[in-house]
Amino acid sequence: MIMLRKKLTGTARRFVFSLRDVSSYAKLKKALIDEFAPFVRASDVHRTLGNRKKKPTETTRDYIYEMQRIALAIDLDEPSLCEYIVDGITDDEFHRSLLYEAQTIRHLKEKLLNYEKVTKNSRKKTKPDEKREKPRTENKASAKSDPKKHCFNCGDASHVASECPQKSDGPKCFNCNAFGHLSKDCPKNKTKQKEKKVNVVEKVNGDKPGVLLNLFGREFSAIVDTGAEISLIRKDLWTDLAENGVQMRKSTMKVRGFGGDVRVVCGEVALTATIGEEEFPIRFYVVPNEAIDMQVLIGMDFLSGVDYSISPGEVRVKKYRPSDAEPADVDVKWIRRVAELAWHQLVAGLAFFDDR
Repeated sequence: MIMLRKKLTGTARRFVFSLRDVSSYAKLKKALIDEFAPFVRASDVHRTLGNRKKKPTETTRDYIYEMQRIALAIDLDEPSLCEYIVDGITDDEFHRSLLYEAQTIRHLKEKLLNYEKVTKNSRKKTKPDEKREKPRTENKASAKSDPKKHCFNCGDASHVASECPQKSDGPKCFNCNAFGHLSKDCPKNKTKQKEKKVNVVEKVNGDKPGVLLNLFGREFSAIVDTGAEISLIRKDLWTDLAENGVQMRKSTMKVRGFGGDVRVVCGEVALTATIGEEEFPIRFYVVPNEAIDMQVLIGMDFLSGVDYSISPGEVRVKKYRPSDAEPADVDVKWIRRVAELAWHQLVAGLAFFDDR
């Protein structure tokens, strides 16, 4: 026991000197095993066996011996070990079903040796086919090495950009086919964008229905648009009116016109406007100057709450009174709408909006 203690080094030596009543070799051996023996979980062994695959450079026997060595850490039955071995050799379901029949390592070795012979013979048979396919791949490689010419300057397929005869004229625009600029900088694109701007409210005969609007003692001509969902006021006009102390609130309203351009309004403001001899509260959305051509536009959010009529050359607006209502079986809104469509053909540019 004295010699055994002297032979121990490091942590094991310090561990032994910390023990009491270790008077025999059997007790010393048991104490060392209990303290330093590796703890192996069965789940770790099963996981290792499931992940282990046969390497291309590994023989079948070496692979089986390695799987047996891993399984020694736990008490694993032979059929389960055989299944792990088969899973690591092939992914083919048909071959697996044949190899799963082996329930012992001995029987599995015989089947695997036969399987190895069959796979070797099948590889030899496929080699002539591979030789036949080689010329095809060579043809593909030669085709890649001889790509079609294409000039990235003028688009001609007869030469490359470095040999382009029109190289001094600058890059070619594939939008207008002119030289000196790219398609993204083409002046024709800017022309198209300008053409998108359309009057928000416009009659086919060129006349614009409108009313005189009084705001803070100043009169303005406001366009009436039955196709617009909201009422708008241009920013330059609002800047003048803001001197009267009215505050503009923030708004996330977006409006879309004829050209498809979506614009975010600058804000919204509630004003009291005088039309004729009556005062009306109107909620206006302030828009950039380039959004509309007129200073003020009155939409259906205001018109739906008043009594209005549109006739050639005239728009009348007054507060709605119950005594002015039509008989109960007549829908006033539809009569007014049908009359408008009979008198006019209106093109409304702000017919759609999103309140997000």
